[in-house]
Amino acid sequence: MTRPEESRSKFAVGMDWATRATSIGLEFVIPALLGAYLDEKIGSSPLCVLLGAFLGFGIGMIHILQIAREGTGESPLNKP
Repeated sequence: MTRPEESRSKFAVGMDWATRATSIGLEFVIPALLGAYLDEKIGSSPLCVLLGAFLGFGIGMIHILQIAREGTGESPLNKP
């Protein structure tokens, strides 16, 4: 089975991986930043930041696991 990356240039493959890495990084950070904003607006100290950090960590890890399973040929999130 040929991989789709083989027909693309090295630059295109690199840009694809760069966008994946950027999106995963943003998935980790943006929920915590939104939590900090909410904490400032409603005055709930670190509660929303912590919730945002846990949410971002979960979302980011799911995305990383999907990419890892994509490389092994398994279906994402153990779906048959």
